[in-house]
Amino acid sequence: EYTAHVAAPSAGDIDSSDLVEEKMPMILICIVCSVTVIVGAVFRSVFLPLRLAFALAYTVFITLGVAVVVYQTKTFWWLFPYLEDFDNEGLSYTVPAVVIPVCIALGLDYDIFLITRIAEYRAQGMPNDAA
Repeated sequence: EYTAHVAAPSAGDIDSSDLVEEKMPMILICIVCSVTVIVGAVFRSVFLPLRLAFALAYTVFITLGVAVVVYQTKTFWWLFPYLEDFDNEGLSYTVPAVVIPVCIALGLDYDIFLITRIAEYRAQGMPNDAA
């Protein structure tokens, strides 16, 4: 039985990658649960937070899916020749840790503005279709 030890900056990268992989699911669960509870309480709705959670998850999955296709496959090398430099190295472990919160923040911001505007129109007496 052999034991390998890693030193230098690579050790820090490996530890950081393992930590992000370990903590990311719990962070996402906390974000989704807190957003769901807050939106549900503010708008006094059960369906709205579930729709919002679905929309945010859809946005995150599409964004990361496109990133994987662009950077981890040769699909777009004809369009972006400089992608050959990546040579299927894959995405860095930092990408999901940065992209997911940004996608959630932008999607949540847009969705709250949209739903607030619809609620204002409904409060003014407009029918559902017009609001």
